[in-house]
Amino acid sequence: MSWIFIIPVIAAGLSFLSILIEFFTHDREKGKELEFAIRRKQREIKELQKSKDTKAMMKANKELMSLMGQNFRLRMKTMFISFPLFIIVFFFLQSALNVAPLYAGGVSQLGADLRNLESSPQTITAQIVSDDIDILGANVRELELDDRGDQGDHQQVWWNLTASEGLKNYAIRISAGAESDEKTYSIRVVPSGSLLADFTPAGTDKVLGGSIEVTPLYKGVEINLLGINLSWFWYYLLSYFILAIAMMPLKNHILWGHWGGIRHLEKIEREKNETAKK
Repeated sequence: MSWIFIIPVIAAGLSFLSILIEFFTHDREKGKELEFAIRRKQREIKELQKSKDTKAMMKANKELMSLMGQNFRLRMKTMFISFPLFIIVFFFLQSALNVAPLYAGGVSQLGADLRNLESSPQTITAQIVSDDIDILGANVRELELDDRGDQGDHQQVWWNLTASEGLKNYAIRISAGAESDEKTYSIRVVPSGSLLADFTPAGTDKVLGGSIEVTPLYKGVEINLLGINLSWFWYYLLSYFILAIAMMPLKNHILWGHWGGIRHLEKIEREKNETAKK
């Protein structure tokens, strides 16, 4: 199973768990009465607007605002329950999906952020040197780095590669004129079914006497949704909100006692009152 299926399952579980927790902390009768009182007050205000009774309308509006404030505080329970759960899972996923796995036999990507630390522009070349991995396409890249502190003082470069399964070593070699320097890093290439990357991204190094800063880059997890590549976070956020909306009927049933929600309960109460009058 891939993250494209696992993330919506996690989002659905969060929504259901927050509804379940709210069910045990929710005062159903108080919530229903507040909803009914708001609707009655809204109808009262409409009648006052027709009669143009400004003083009574202002009083009714003030009472409506008070009722809506109470109802808002009651409904905020869902957010206070679900948002912390969302954040906790977000931090777990951020750690797990920060780096996409490099799969054996497939095309993966490695990159580098190169920053000029000198006070004058530099022309450099960058390439990956390795006996363990094969680079697809152009390996040697020529880059123009502007003055230190300028917007163009650093650039990113990416290489496509293939490799067999296992621990692999590679070096990023930086050359400027006759000078050349490199830093070596290790990565682990995993089977195609693996969900998590099996290595810790390397930190920043300096080469060419400290004039160039090299930071290895690794792709984060992306989800291909109908041909659109989304970062895992946006896919997680989208899944969470869509499923939260889809589960509203379940929330209505748990919190208000009916699949149709408070409007249906109001209709039932109105019909019951009309029948009693007859």
